[in-house]
Amino acid sequence: MVSKTVRPYLLTRPKHPDLIKAWEEFWVRYILKMAEEENLSLVSVQELRRREPLSQMDEVSFQAVIEVLIERGLAKWWDKKRGLLRIYWCGPDYWIKKLIESLRARPTGIVNGVDGAVELVPELASLPREEVEELLKLMVKRKLARWVNKKRRVLKILPI
Repeated sequence: MVSKTVRPYLLTRPKHPDLIKAWEEFWVRYILKMAEEENLSLVSVQELRRREPLSQMDEVSFQAVIEVLIERGLAKWWDKKRGLLRIYWCGPDYWIKKLIESLRARPTGIVNGVDGAVELVPELASLPREEVEELLKLMVKRKLARWVNKKRRVLKILPI
């Protein structure tokens, strides 16, 4: 579990350039670890802001943390109003591995679209639907699976 007790000096972005990098690293690790532990992929900025210890930060420091995540490609705005943040605490390989493990445990090795993938790996429900669909396409592209019915997004896992 991510520690909710954070030293007070970490709640404000430092002014000295030598300290900024360490401060950014701390918060990037903190948020990614929290997202992983809670299987949090899509979160409203308001919800994130209300969470301890982020709620104790001044607004400028909080916004700086969000911008660092975005600049590093670890998060992106999910909507035009910048109210939803997509946090990338793991990449597609992580999810594909989980899907393949689950599919290999099935006698048929078939997944029936996005809903079937979420049924197999419930943690996928935290991802936006279009990203789960992209995972299925990526599995076919990497020759880990083949389409049984491309229109319905039904695919079959290929033997090792």
